[in-house]
Amino acid sequence: MGWDAISLREALEQLRLFGDDRTMLECKRSFLRAPHDLARTICAFANMPMGGDILLGVDQSLNFAATGVAHPAQVEKAVADQARTLIEPAPQLSFTHISIDEAVVIAVTVAPLSPMLKPARIKGEAYLRQADGNYVMGPNDLRILEVAALHASEQEFYDQQPVPGSGLRDMDESITAEALRTARSRSRRLSTIAEDKRLLEVLGATVNGQLTVAGNYALGFLPQGKVPALGVTAAVQLPREHAARTRNLTHFDGPLPALLDDVVDWLRANLQADLRYAESGHVEEIPEIPPAALREAVANALVHRDLGPHTRGVGKRIEVRITRQAVIITSPGGLRGVSVSQLTSTTLSKAAVNQRLYELAKLVRTSEGHPVIEGEGGGIREMIRACLDAGLAAPRLIDTGTEFRVIFPRTRPDSPHRVSARPTVRAVEANVEDELRQLGKNVPQVFHSMQLGAEADYAPALSLHEIAERTQLSPGQARYALKALERKGWIVMRGQRGSQRTTYQIRRE
Repeated sequence: MGWDAISLREALEQLRLFGDDRTMLECKRSFLRAPHDLARTICAFANMPMGGDILLGVDQSLNFAATGVAHPAQVEKAVADQARTLIEPAPQLSFTHISIDEAVVIAVTVAPLSPMLKPARIKGEAYLRQADGNYVMGPNDLRILEVAALHASEQEFYDQQPVPGSGLRDMDESITAEALRTARSRSRRLSTIAEDKRLLEVLGATVNGQLTVAGNYALGFLPQGKVPALGVTAAVQLPREHAARTRNLTHFDGPLPALLDDVVDWLRANLQADLRYAESGHVEEIPEIPPAALREAVANALVHRDLGPHTRGVGKRIEVRITRQAVIITSPGGLRGVSVSQLTSTTLSKAAVNQRLYELAKLVRTSEGHPVIEGEGGGIREMIRACLDAGLAAPRLIDTGTEFRVIFPRTRPDSPHRVSARPTVRAVEANVEDELRQLGKNVPQVFHSMQLGAEADYAPALSLHEIAERTQLSPGQARYALKALERKGWIVMRGQRGSQRTTYQIRRE
């Protein structure tokens, strides 16, 4: 990217917001000299489809402060020497000196090697980026780079390969019947094929009586029975201070539409939601991340994941993780025939990694009757637009060449205005709603805030401070409304008035 003081400040703000280096960007303090381990990072960036950037003179331990480089010209020369003498083949580097906060930061832009020259190596080891670190590439990663370097005519279509030991008995009857009906209704030529078995062959779902990888994945009753890697694993990743590493670890199975339904439902259940008051006075649930954006990301991961033996054959699944900072959806294999910049541009760009699977995915529907994909392209832009329209940061798209990640930055999960998704808010009859209004201007707002997270036999006990935070009222305003509700007998106070330990709770019959 082009660097200047403005873009540097924006990058530092992003780093502070999300708390770590990014896959395509690394920061190094390097006040007096070039870091000795910089060659591995340069090597890893050279093996990435889009290269990467290194900021020298930024201290992560000081909240990504621009501490600067004392001797920019000397440091630049040392970095260039490291790349030239240690990396084979050496990538092209460009340097930008940026003055910021009375310091000079050096931005090192590493250009990617052409696919024919990859991988770059240091003493025989090839490196690649993963999250904010570098790792030595294994045989399967190297094979993915080799496949990417092949001419289109040399590449294999892995989704059209037969699944050994499979047959029509392994198909989901209802999903298959729906797909065949849709195919016949959309194509005059396909409508002339009366025999289902013949139509499945024409669609590429079967070959010589066996299911293809695409047919098994899209139409199989349990695709993972034959190919375990076609599942999805999801978990909430806990902070390091927790004894457990994850919670709600779930392994999803089933055909394409079932996977899409189940993974999106899991995300909505494990993310959070804003509860806002509409002009009518009723509570509205605003999901933390727009469901349409999540659905698009999951659908793309399912349909465009790599299905070659170097991923499918070694059990690489789609991985979904929720951290405090982000939702991360990772699919095996990088982009093919299109770049991240093309996906996000205003010009329509689409390239199916699995062409036969892509066509079948347009024929199958989720439980709500929606096709898994529309097949029109532009879904990534709609995903980004949905997040921006919701006031969120745009999701980050990262193509490492061996995997593709979509990262949705989260708003602060500990915001006082956030509660667990699917909050239970007890329905209030219209006449009761009127009675609440008669008790005082802020009474309905306070009462509804106390219902958040309530169940039929449970109501949370909240302090005055918590209620004030939930409603954005002053403590005095919240206290006045609580008194009115207490007099009416709708809530109970536990503790002494004026004590910080005092809590308020909705009275249960």
